Amino acid sequence: MVTLSVRRVTGALAFVGAVIGLVAACGPGSSSPGGWPYQCEAPRTSGQACGFSAGCSAGLYCGAGGTCTSQAKAGQPCLGSDQCAAGYACTVNLDQDGDCYQSICDSHGACQLGAKAVDKCPIAGGVQQACAKGETCVLTGSSKPGVCVARPTSGQSCKDLDLPNPCAAGLVCGAGGVCTAPPAAGQPCGRETECAAGLVCIADAQKQTSTCEQPRGLGQSCNAGQCAKGSHCDLKSLVCKANVAAGAACAQGNECGETPLDVGSGVSCVSQKCVQATGSGSACEPTLRPCGAGLVCDK
Repeated sequence: MVTLSVRRVTGALAFVGAVIGLVAACGPGSSSPGGWPYQCEAPRTSGQACGFSAGCSAGLYCGAGGTCTSQAKAGQPCLGSDQCAAGYACTVNLDQDGDCYQSICDSHGACQLGAKAVDKCPIAGGVQQACAKGETCVLTGSSKPGVCVARPTSGQSCKDLDLPNPCAAGLVCGAGGVCTAPPAAGQPCGRETECAAGLVCIADAQKQTSTCEQPRGLGQSCNAGQCAKGSHCDLKSLVCKANVAAGAACAQGNECGETPLDVGSGVSCVSQKCVQATGSGSACEPTLRPCGAGLVCDK
């Protein structure tokens, strides 16, 4: 028997699921005021209906049946890190069972499954056992639940955890899948590595490298996400310009402020106009039109 590597699944899957849910919610038939699919309100409590885990109070997540449920603690099963208590992350478990079937191919190259073979082809520890020659593997179930584990600290492995950055506060999942301090000014960085507080990761196209640097100031050349707090990178001139206020136009989509340094500013670009965070009872959308402090956007 030989082995085949299986591609690792990351926390990005959770984001994809959220986008799919958003698309479905924004479809025809939305009855919320202003045409937005959700409303701003106080966080839901245990047992109340929910649409997102972010809509539940601290210590809860949106569980089966769409109700706020207590988060799991160390060693308890989970399907995502939103189901784990603060300070914990969910391990990724890709183990599956599988059976081998005979492959029957005709003279035209068309193949179909034949009788079940004696061989098994489970995925265990990220490795799938191969079937014998002339046989095909058929996996029989979905991924099994993971378990909640304490977020790893400096020097500990951060592989196979259901978050882009599952390390303890103040650390990042660096090269080799080990938790480490975020890179300082002048140190290398990348898409999966955050810089130390107040710094941004800036790429040098000629050298094909990226390093942590101070954000670009007003009038300096830039790319998206490289400007100092309170400014944005103009996509036409590629220089940093001051953010515009609520009510102003935002044809490019980032004039009200762009990540990562303007997160939480309370102003977002909606239909090419900068809109202030909404209050209780107002129509909202979790990403495009967030709610004010102390409120959550849920259905």
